[in-house]
Amino acid sequence: MYVTDTENHRIQRFLLNSSLATTVAGTGSKSSALTDLDHPSAVVVDDDYHVYVLDKHNSRVVLWGPNATSGTTVISNNALKKTAAMIYVPGRSDQVYISDEDSNKIYRWSFNMSLPTSSLSQVNSTTNALNTPKGMTTDMYGNLYVADYENHRIVMYCANSTVGIVVAGDTGGTPTLDKPMDIAFDSDLNMYVVVDGDNQVIKFPRR
Repeated sequence: MYVTDTENHRIQRFLLNSSLATTVAGTGSKSSALTDLDHPSAVVVDDDYHVYVLDKHNSRVVLWGPNATSGTTVISNNALKKTAAMIYVPGRSDQVYISDEDSNKIYRWSFNMSLPTSSLSQVNSTTNALNTPKGMTTDMYGNLYVADYENHRIVMYCANSTVGIVVAGDTGGTPTLDKPMDIAFDSDLNMYVVVDGDNQVIKFPRR
């Protein structure tokens, strides 16, 4: 398990059945040097244990190889100063989704590119744009789900679509969502939402 230890400016790894952590990125000190991180907000890991860190206050994504003592910048852009989450684009190990709370967009970004490939913000709803998007996940079909924090809902973007659909929250159903922060699915595609306002996790059975 890999943990984003934001306030300690590092990424921690816990081996299975172990309570002891190993630092795999960062030194615990914040700076813009490639040996350090500054408030990392997300991490993804590939099959070869390369660690990609969303280094929030440095506005970059940094690659740390196994046993590395410094990182390599793979994305750098001032638009990334208020980012919340990062996940892989399904089927791609060189491309990520990044949620940006400041611009209210989801960026699809390829490594080593100066600008995003595309961005998502439009929603097919009376509130027709994202507002402070936070956590994300994808399902087995390649659909993207976004925790639309200030709109109190979960928005789904079908694969290859640029317009989102509300699937939980402001659809008039129950339970309602008060500031959803993150999302996950189990193997049966039941959806679990971490809700900040109510300090709870809500399960939405597969429909």
